[in-house]
Amino acid sequence: MPLIHLGSGLTAEGRSSYMRQLTILKSGLETCGYEAALAGPLDKPDISCAGAVLLGYPEQFPWLSGDLPCPVYLWAQYSKPCRQASPVSWTWVPLTGQTAAYLAEGGNSRPGPVIPHGVDTSLFRPSAAQYSRTAGDTFFTLGTVAAHTARKQFRRIFESFALFAKDKTGVKLLIKTDVIRSRDGEDLDAMADAFNLRGKTEIITADLSDGELMHLYNRMDTYINLSEWEGFCIPVIEAMACGIPVIAQAGQGPGELISPPHLKLQNSRAVMDGETRLLHADPAEAAAFITRAWKHSGEMKELTRAGLPAFRARFSIDTVTRQWISLIEKGCLTPGKSGT
Repeated sequence: MPLIHLGSGLTAEGRSSYMRQLTILKSGLETCGYEAALAGPLDKPDISCAGAVLLGYPEQFPWLSGDLPCPVYLWAQYSKPCRQASPVSWTWVPLTGQTAAYLAEGGNSRPGPVIPHGVDTSLFRPSAAQYSRTAGDTFFTLGTVAAHTARKQFRRIFESFALFAKDKTGVKLLIKTDVIRSRDGEDLDAMADAFNLRGKTEIITADLSDGELMHLYNRMDTYINLSEWEGFCIPVIEAMACGIPVIAQAGQGPGELISPPHLKLQNSRAVMDGETRLLHADPAEAAAFITRAWKHSGEMKELTRAGLPAFRARFSIDTVTRQWISLIEKGCLTPGKSGT
């Protein structure tokens, strides 16, 4: 049975997005007859393995600079041109087309194919409760799932929702995050008070299992992401897998993942942070999109569910697993030689 090492650039402790993604990839590989070993961070793999898939950045795996005993693939995302010298002993596998473009712009002429993150669509799916609720329920819930950091731009979400909700009852902002108060001092309860949304906001900080997270998405009528930058954004595809319409910006990550009937903001202000392009959403435009999603909630959900077969063909963990197996079996990288 071929062995594939899966390595996270972050510690295996906790439920980081890295470990969650590699865990479901491990399950997919094992279903296809491979043996998969998961570690975070991963030490240098054994020569007997068929390959190693690393999720992270080169600096998180110091042993990459030496001789490698097996084909190694770095599953990567970048926010700017990556000018690290093209590897001769391992292969970049970009998560999105924009990361592939940044690798090429940085002089990396041999990236592997784009392989996105995947979602377990046997778990993340529309629930029976969601189907029954949409028929006559006028309550509307806008939701988001994100760590509480400045990059996630929670204040813009609050402002956008406040503009939408100021003259409405029966609407709620549902937030799943890690902490109320971030390391830089931003407090979500204080934000809710500042925008007069305390009675219209529910904030969950408890750890949730994947099953509990699936049910959380199914409580939402629309999912929103206004992060100033995302390399990918797994919660967006988890929400989509549950048949939930998404509002996001037209930038890297979510902007590359969604298409109609999902709604993509067009008036965001671009801000350059060095070579990284950040997008700051226009709350008025976001509020208009939330209003549109509220008015046409049932129709948008029906269209989103109708698109689930195409979504699964692109983002299901089964699809992603097959892409990885194809790449590894093709042997596009031989230790000590450049990739093709």
